[in-house]
Amino acid sequence: MLKYKIFLFILFFLFVGKVYSWEISDFTVDIEINRDSCIVVTEKITANFSDTPKHGIFRDIPIKYRDETGRYFNFNLQILGIYDEEGNPWTYTKIYSKEYLTLKIGSPYKTYQAEKIFIIKYRVEGAILYLDNHDQLYWNAIGTEWDAPINNVTINVRLPVVVKSELLLIKSYSGRYGLRQDSLNAKTDGQNIIFRGEHYLPYEGLTVVVGFPKGIVEERIRTYQERGHSRKDSFQNYDKDYQKNDHMFYSYSERRGGAINFSFFISFLIPIIVFVIMFRLWYKYGKDPKLRKSIVVEYKVPQDLTPIEMGTLIDDKVDIRDISATIIDLAIRGYLRIVQTEKVFFRKNYGFEKLKEYKSDNSLKDYEKIILSALFEESFGKNNFVDFGKNLGGGFNPAYTSFVELSSLENNFYTKLNSIKESVFLQLIKKGFYAKNPQKVVSFYRNLGIIFLTLGILLTMFSSFGLSIALSGIICILFSKYMPAKTKLGVEVYGKILGFEEFLMRTDKDKIAVSERRNIFEKMLPYAICLGISSKWAKIFSDVYTTSPNWFLTSYQDKFLMADFIADLNHSINIMSTTFVSMPRTVYSGGGFGGGGFSGGGFGGGGGRSW
Repeated sequence: MLKYKIFLFILFFLFVGKVYSWEISDFTVDIEINRDSCIVVTEKITANFSDTPKHGIFRDIPIKYRDETGRYFNFNLQILGIYDEEGNPWTYTKIYSKEYLTLKIGSPYKTYQAEKIFIIKYRVEGAILYLDNHDQLYWNAIGTEWDAPINNVTINVRLPVVVKSELLLIKSYSGRYGLRQDSLNAKTDGQNIIFRGEHYLPYEGLTVVVGFPKGIVEERIRTYQERGHSRKDSFQNYDKDYQKNDHMFYSYSERRGGAINFSFFISFLIPIIVFVIMFRLWYKYGKDPKLRKSIVVEYKVPQDLTPIEMGTLIDDKVDIRDISATIIDLAIRGYLRIVQTEKVFFRKNYGFEKLKEYKSDNSLKDYEKIILSALFEESFGKNNFVDFGKNLGGGFNPAYTSFVELSSLENNFYTKLNSIKESVFLQLIKKGFYAKNPQKVVSFYRNLGIIFLTLGILLTMFSSFGLSIALSGIICILFSKYMPAKTKLGVEVYGKILGFEEFLMRTDKDKIAVSERRNIFEKMLPYAICLGISSKWAKIFSDVYTTSPNWFLTSYQDKFLMADFIADLNHSINIMSTTFVSMPRTVYSGGGFGGGGFSGGGFGGGGGRSW
């Protein structure tokens, strides 16, 4: 296996030359802070198209953010003008998406193969942070999403008045997104703060922080976006001429092409070689041992697997459905209760009520404790006991329990997903079902494929090898999900899981004592969820409940129907699935006078590309 990895590594660097089809010679940003808390930003971008003809640039400006309280808000951003160094206006089109305003600058009828200057001027409301003891501009002046190198950078922040230098907080952070080291020494005369830098690689940026005493600017109330609000579709101004003239790109590529030669033969051969290598790697290391025994019906849970372990062995992944099934399993076992509530417009919402302590409970697996901790111990939730109690009546005692709303876990629970997955795979490796962590195996080949794909796209503009390297990357990505392999024991248990699934599908409740039906239904329900047969399992036991069970408290206690209960149970699983994976684009302050910012943090940012 090592020799194949070495070959792929060499292949990565074999055809790497100059991979940038354009660069930014100089990037100057002037930020003028006004007394009304608005800022006026002027970006002067000197783009060098000398290597490859270009029409112009795209400039992507973020307009949607999330603050430290978890609420979303949109910038009020007004484009004041886009022009060249002589004041001549550039042709441009605005394209709005959910989180960005994209400016497509240039004409599809013109190309340039020289340095061109783009001056973008815009006004922003809501960019000032009002902290306890000072106000602050935390601005990602050079975003981390530019796909070209930037040679020289100058940032000038101008305050409305002169301020003593000892009263100013001045910091800057540069590099890839998330880097926290302070990068530049700024100069100031008390009103202008100037930052300078040079030699930034693609996707490296510069964030500046300027804090100043209160009273210099007016404090404005930020307008937050209501949950569920969607921006009005702004794509109506999409540049149709761009679509009409898409052939200009192809004609340029065709001019670079030539007759079939040796290099073309090599570029054709590379994806085939990579496919053969990946197939041999899969056959030797990724293919599961053959299941030699026929599948027979299993009448009990194989190997004392938990629902999440069973769901993982089925597809070598810890799915969100498996985590949701584990939460239901923990509820049935008495660790928590799922609570349904009615809110505005009868929209059903859910929450979790903690029923007993779990940290010292040795009967719980590590990943079960992580899940419970993610629900109750991370301070994500909000206590709304009174409202819920009014809606639900009896059966819910807020005085002695902890409660968390499912909606409050949005954009927060995802931080625990990797820990949960790592713990599950560690447990399965200890049991001998896997030799290596399937998630890490998939990540290795997928990341290798992404590297090839990215490199290939960059090379495509000026090298015949670009497409073949990109195709090689796609081949690695497609193979990645098939590379994890079970051990012989893991395959045997997998066969027993299939037999257990057959048992659940064939179960005849009439052959089960009435007193045992409810217990069997609840015990096997989480496994049925992981196997994707929960609806069929519930249909078999369609009359097991006459009132909602203690572990799932509904808002219709007096008019209980089993069909409604199953529908609400499935709905809660769907809501959990979307909530647990939701991730924010977050903006925090620069950390006050104590620091704590990072490159790519703050308002502003984004990036751009040529076209």
